[in-house]
This record gives sequence, structure tokens and C-alpha cells, in this order.
Amino acid sequence: MNTKRFQVEISDDQMEELKQLMDLGGIPTNKDLFNNALTLFKWAARAKQQGLAICSVDGESKTIRELEMPALDVISARARQRKLVPA
Repeated sequence: MNTKRFQVEISDDQMEELKQLMDLGGIPTNKDLFNNALTLFKWAARAKQQGLAICSVDGESKTIRELEMPALDVISARARQRKLVPA
């Protein structure tokens, strides 16, 4: 398997936020963080291509809140344009 190096520049605040999230999730390495993020994004992208909404539900009040993420909006729009999803 060929591997590639992936490097990004982020602010100190973003790095601190990532470290806190990694600690919260028990994620030991940046590679593991990336793999988890990629898994979640792939799942969300497939759902949006199928015309599904990505939501969280409050267990007590049953309030539903849809995830707002520009990249997923683009995926949804492109799927509709390709007629993969009904309008």
C-alpha cells in the first residue's frame, strides 16, 4: 500500500480544540483523528447523496436539529442535479 503525507496548517486555538476532542474521544494520534473524521464524512456524504438529512435528536425533548455543513449541502445539490435524489 502506498502512503502519502498529509499536512495542514491550523491556528493554536484549533490545535487546542483538536487535542481536547481527541482526549474526549480517546483518540491517540492525528492519524486516528483523521481516519475517524473521514469515516464520519463519508457516511454523511453517502446519506446526503441518498436524500437523507444528518440530524441529532435530543433524547428528552425529542428536538431534532439538522447538521448544517456547506460541503454536505453541495453533495446534496449535486445528487439532485444528477437526479440521484428526488427534488
